[in-house]
Amino acid sequence: MKPASLVFAVGVVLTISSSGCHDPTSNVGLVELNTQTLVAPTAIAPGATLTVSLNVEVGGCLTFDHIQSHRTASQVDLTVWGRDIRTGITDRAIQCPRFFVEPREYQLHPPFQNPFTVVVDRGRVSPLIAVVYVQ
Repeated sequence: MKPASLVFAVGVVLTISSSGCHDPTSNVGLVELNTQTLVAPTAIAPGATLTVSLNVEVGGCLTFDHIQSHRTASQVDLTVWGRDIRTGITDRAIQCPRFFVEPREYQLHPPFQNPFTVVVDRGRVSPLIAVVYVQ
């Protein structure tokens, strides 16, 4: 394999693996779900796994699909994606149930720069942000 092809292949693998095992272009047809809360510890030990909890709004014809992440040494940006079950259905009326909150956890593995910031994108609403100190 030529060096340029190898670099390209490694870049593609890293891009797909860093986005939560989903190709970023696979979000076509998905909707960004509202995340009501983000819970993260204020501090973790060096080398520890960081687990954050998200309360995601589903129901009302929306179902959870996946959490996409973009990570650097000092920050992770999370986006929660879902599906609208009405997509593509035009010949009948669908009664959608009420919205409810569904808890989701997301784990991040070290290394982490101190401090480490977790940002949850919520579309048109301001993001949720948590700062975690590594000590």
